[in-house]
Amino acid sequence: PVVTLARKMMIWSKTASMTSKSIALLLFSHHIDPTVSWFGRVPSFRIHSYHTSSVGIPNNLIICRRIHADCPRRNNVVFHRYSSNLLGKYYTSSSLLLATDDASSLTDVSSGEGPQALLFSSFAEGVGQSPEAKAFIQRVLLEKILNESIRSSQKEVETSVLFSPCSGPTNLDALSRMELAESLRSKLKSSSSSSSSSSLFDSSSYTTSFFQELKLLNSQLRLLYVPTAMYALRKDSLNTPGKQRQRARADAKQRREDIVQFLQHEIFVNDSVSIAAVTLDFEDGSMRQLSFNNIRDDVVVPTLDEWSPHMIYVEGGNTFWLYYCLTRHNNYYWNALQKLVCQSSSASSLYCGKSAGAIVAGLYVETATWKGWDDPSIVPNNSLSQPQNWKGIRGMNFANNVSIFPHFDETFADLVHSKEADIVNGTLVCLSNSQVLAVNGPHMQIYAAQSSTTC
Repeated sequence: PVVTLARKMMIWSKTASMTSKSIALLLFSHHIDPTVSWFGRVPSFRIHSYHTSSVGIPNNLIICRRIHADCPRRNNVVFHRYSSNLLGKYYTSSSLLLATDDASSLTDVSSGEGPQALLFSSFAEGVGQSPEAKAFIQRVLLEKILNESIRSSQKEVETSVLFSPCSGPTNLDALSRMELAESLRSKLKSSSSSSSSSSLFDSSSYTTSFFQELKLLNSQLRLLYVPTAMYALRKDSLNTPGKQRQRARADAKQRREDIVQFLQHEIFVNDSVSIAAVTLDFEDGSMRQLSFNNIRDDVVVPTLDEWSPHMIYVEGGNTFWLYYCLTRHNNYYWNALQKLVCQSSSASSLYCGKSAGAIVAGLYVETATWKGWDDPSIVPNNSLSQPQNWKGIRGMNFANNVSIFPHFDETFADLVHSKEADIVNGTLVCLSNSQVLAVNGPHMQIYAAQSSTTC
């Protein structure tokens, strides 16, 4: 009866006023079951909270807009935010309610609508030493893997129903996998709401039981590793370009291996999820070093669309070279990352950006010019070969109009104070080597080894 009434409300709302439609969306958002079963998808409404500037935005404002995949304009409304911040000090933002009836394009409410990302200066000192950052990665990746398992099992079940419409689903193995994945997803949501931010589960016995069940799904995590910023040649190096590239590729291979080991031993317990990794260089578009649990397989190398990674890790290095390679060929990889990270579905990728990878994920890229560590003249584009020409150059904006200044310490305080006025219509966040900015849709939090700050 509720579903039938909801459909009637959808028809009625098309002829009603915007205010009435908004009220209808609000009324039914908590009463319609969004669960997907083998006989179809139940139509649903959901309400999402977006943090925006407190300037001129009433807390009870409701805007009915469809969510777009393009992150900088995903709610069709431009909000200006600006404050001076060092090391995670923020002004409190108000909350904006956004209602949508496009249930098929929404991520799970528990994960937040919009990009999910970790931005940091150092993987070893930041992510590796922060229990909260590890728990964030674990929550996000487990949710993506379980959602994918449910979708794939559901398709198998639906296919079996077509061949036997009277007796129901005949693929009992797929039905069992779907039920197990749904059960694990329910446990994950329950543990996320009840446990602390530094631990996903309350007890080690519960953790062991959860991952033992997860292993039965034979799930696989797909990792896309991007070392492009490391491959930038240095003019002041005594080595030849060939030796520089050889050294950079060897270092990148080892760093990718460290990330795979981190995922295997600290995120997915007891080999409960297999890790499949591939390296992509934005400069030449090559995808190489495909591995499944560190066993090389050079025969089958997928395209980026075929790979559809759960996690994208963009290495640090020369920010200007990374940006140049991102925007080559009519912004091919820029648009590809926007699609993978910002798509409004549970199939989106978790973006992990280190140093240069964090800067290009912010609102503005010009923070890379402040220290003078990177050489912009490596870019074969006269308009971007000088530091002053990067003023106002925008990044991918995965973090709610935040620009990133990595590797911050007190020696850069005066420099930041002299430059921060250049960051207009946004927020500047300075991250030390031990800090990590976690982005979960409109919600952000800074994690460190011992503490965290809500943005």
